[in-house]
Amino acid sequence: MLAALSRVVSDHLKLDAAQLDPDAEFSEFGFDSITLTSFGNEINRRYGLALAPT
Repeated sequence: MLAALSRVVSDHLKLDAAQLDPDAEFSEFGFDSITLTSFGNEINRRYGLALAPT
């Protein structure tokens, strides 16, 4: 799960997955309300989920 989510985050933010600290806050990577919403939408699209951005 961690590897899969890391790939989505790295693709979404155009970062190398090795740069991601799984214990860091999303805000440390530049996530804001808009990028969190689009990230949630991408998770839903990739995995066939219906998660709400909130």
